[in-house]
Amino acid sequence: MTPSKAELYNALENRHGVEIQKKFEAACIGIAGLGGLGSNIAVHLARMGVEHLVLADFDVVDITNLNRQHYTIQHLGTPKTEALISQLLDINPYLKSLALRRANTDGIANILDYIPKDVTLLPNTSGARNADEAVRIARLARECGCGEFIKIEVIRDSKYLLPDNYETIRATRILAKEGFVVMPYIYPDLNTARELQNAGAASIMPLGAPIGSNKGLCTIDFIKILLDKLIYLSL
Repeated sequence: MTPSKAELYNALENRHGVEIQKKFEAACIGIAGLGGLGSNIAVHLARMGVEHLVLADFDVVDITNLNRQHYTIQHLGTPKTEALISQLLDINPYLKSLALRRANTDGIANILDYIPKDVTLLPNTSGARNADEAVRIARLARECGCGEFIKIEVIRDSKYLLPDNYETIRATRILAKEGFVVMPYIYPDLNTARELQNAGAASIMPLGAPIGSNKGLCTIDFIKILLDKLIYLSL
């Protein structure tokens, strides 16, 4: 039996408090990329009672997505936007969502048009195999109106998906000089982190475990070293 909207939101208000819940209901949040991070964030936002979501992804659900993305076997071959919205409506049938699946060059639709102006966007360079590609993606993101913040991901290793620290340092050095707020994703290594600090990184995101391994925090001892030695760089 589906609860009424009043029943559902009263339960959420009892959990979060009326003032906070009203903010959740009024929020409009856009998620570009419905993979391991984006799909799970969308599910949690729906559970929190966020009522307006803009979801953008141009991909379909693949068997390789099942280990860490919020999809099941029945979604294979389905556009990620459709598969995820169906799950979100099972969680909150009163959710209002907009799915964007195609990129338009004629100005008819742009996900940025649906994102509130006071929202800070953090695009990333996922898919870049070297520093040059990462720099190109960052510049394109800024030209598209995504702002100065950029998360740097440079991954050449297609099997284990480990970040390339050397190319990440190169990309960070270039982009920091161009005024970007650079947040690199790295294998947790103290010397690399120091080089990134000198290159102008605003913070770093150290790898916790191989992507998709479901092994929790495997590199905790290395991360503790970074926390101990890097005073002026945020993790």
